[in-house]
Amino acid sequence: MNSTGISWEDLFTSPKSEGLYGGIFAFPGEQPRVFGGKVEQGLHLSRGVPRFLLFPFSEKEPYPGIDLPLQEETDLESLNENWEMKDAWESSMLCSTVDSKDYMGMVEDALTALGGSFKKAMLCRRWKVPNTGFFPISAWKALRKAFPNTFTWLVTCPVAGTWIGASPELLLEQQGAKAQSWSLAGTRHQNRPSGWTEKEKEEQDLVTRHIRSSMLTFGLRDIQEDGPQELAMGNLQHLATRLSGTLPEADTETGLRLARLMHPTPAIGGTPTEAALSFIQEKEKQNRGYYAGFMGLLEPEALRLRLYVNLRCASLGSENHWIFAGAGITKLSSPEAEAQETERKADLIRPFLSLRPKA
Repeated sequence: MNSTGISWEDLFTSPKSEGLYGGIFAFPGEQPRVFGGKVEQGLHLSRGVPRFLLFPFSEKEPYPGIDLPLQEETDLESLNENWEMKDAWESSMLCSTVDSKDYMGMVEDALTALGGSFKKAMLCRRWKVPNTGFFPISAWKALRKAFPNTFTWLVTCPVAGTWIGASPELLLEQQGAKAQSWSLAGTRHQNRPSGWTEKEKEEQDLVTRHIRSSMLTFGLRDIQEDGPQELAMGNLQHLATRLSGTLPEADTETGLRLARLMHPTPAIGGTPTEAALSFIQEKEKQNRGYYAGFMGLLEPEALRLRLYVNLRCASLGSENHWIFAGAGITKLSSPEAEAQETERKADLIRPFLSLRPKA
């Protein structure tokens, strides 16, 4: 790995002023990786080296896919939890809060339109959270401890800005010619005594069918399905189905093409895709940027690619942070229930944005 001589303290306190990019990430059951580099050394495709990838929600978004070479790495335990990030890269997205009343109105509009050009649309909300001091190492460690079975990450870089999140949704994992994806949709609170509703089962089935169709279109062989089963994150539970198969080629560029074909799935877009995306753009009236996009690690020499959907996340800023969360709307949706679901999803990430290190 090339030595850039970066300062890890600078990366986690003032990356923008020091011209640095990097962050922390960990896959479920694996050790954290802390990486960084200097911006002037390139934010472009670096063949043969591991790269952190970050793609926007839609190719129609005014934001590019980002490729961050892992130029340097260090041990997480060597970093100081008392470092406060004061001069980070910020997203250029223009955001405004969507309160419960406005969101329920969006859901009602979707219920009126459903059955015409589309069957489902995932509508998202945003919440503004004042920045009262953000301590990245402490926040990330606490997030990882709270949700060990997710892909947990914090990344700062030009254009995308600074994001933190814990995603339960695997878009694609590739090892050689073998590939798998998890169809994850349908949400209920763990305290709800009843079983899964028809709405939640239908929502999950739409995602499963989309991923299966994408795999068949791409030419995967020996496609298998396992599920649906329950997957928990905090006090929320989801329905999940694992789909796996054999790629026509074993290189990671092939895997990345499959991921771009599958994305966005009905879990974060809708179905049919184009009609749902058109409705989303009309009703949300804001770019999603990298929310509900996908990110992860590409390791070309190991023929390995792991990508997760950017959910349960927040975009960080010097004055305010923005939390994003959404819910899938089908003909069986209730505006009140969907608004409550988004609040619960936002509550999974909210406490970590104002977390301060222990004295």
